[in-house]
Amino acid sequence: MSITLRKFPATAAALVEFDAGAAERKAAWESAETELAIDKAHEADTAALDLVQRAYHQDTADINSLANCLRVDLAFMRRMAQKG
Repeated sequence: MSITLRKFPATAAALVEFDAGAAERKAAWESAETELAIDKAHEADTAALDLVQRAYHQDTADINSLANCLRVDLAFMRRMAQKG
């Protein structure tokens, strides 16, 4: 019996995009002074995480549901992408 290591190319690519936008998202939080600005900063964080979670689903769709992938945290997906 051989073991095939799973690859996570979509997750790894999405993490690059997530990290590229980190400074902008951080700046949005640091400058947020209104409820609207806070909502926009939160929406940006949520969208960035969603992108990575959906990429993780793309990489694991044969064994994982989208609902489960939308529960996975960033640290776990980083670990998986580093292995692949």
